[in-house]
Amino acid sequence: MKRQIRFAALGLLCIFLTGCLNFDDSPKVGVVDVDRILRESRAAQAAVRHIDAVRQRLDAGWNELQKMYAASLPAEREQALAQGLNTLRRQMALEEAAARQVVVNHMQTEVARWRESTKAQMVLPRNGMLDAAPGTDITGTIMDAMNQHDPVFSSLPTVHVEGSSNDTDKTPDVAAPSGKQPRSAVTGPVPAKR
Repeated sequence: MKRQIRFAALGLLCIFLTGCLNFDDSPKVGVVDVDRILRESRAAQAAVRHIDAVRQRLDAGWNELQKMYAASLPAEREQALAQGLNTLRRQMALEEAAARQVVVNHMQTEVARWRESTKAQMVLPRNGMLDAAPGTDITGTIMDAMNQHDPVFSSLPTVHVEGSSNDTDKTPDVAAPSGKQPRSAVTGPVPAKR
């Protein structure tokens, strides 16, 4: 008898708890097409313009270096220009990575704001997903929020070429992508990425 009362009480408790719990509150999940944002957002387009300006600045340094070594011995000129080309490519890679990171950080800020405002559990990238429910894609919402604020990129690098045909150890200073610390660099042309 006591056992039947315990089972009945346990059953009533389960029914009571089931009524109190709301099983319709499934975790909210958002999906973002990161590639689309990195391609189509105004921040991404601003990054392309910034990189074009960086390329022009570094190409001007390359032209200055070529003029400086035009009258040098062929071996000396070849060495200086090869060093300049390698340094320019490294600098350009740093600048491209820094610009991309600015766009990614801008996107992550807006994703965090959306997640907090909607009390969502998580936001996933669309790239690795096979399928998602139609209402979970928030790419447009994130892009609209990103377009309300302009990202801030580092200042353009300054290129100063030093040296002569007698002094090949001098190299120009090129500002780091952060715009805070200059780096020593010789510049060279950068093939356009299209």
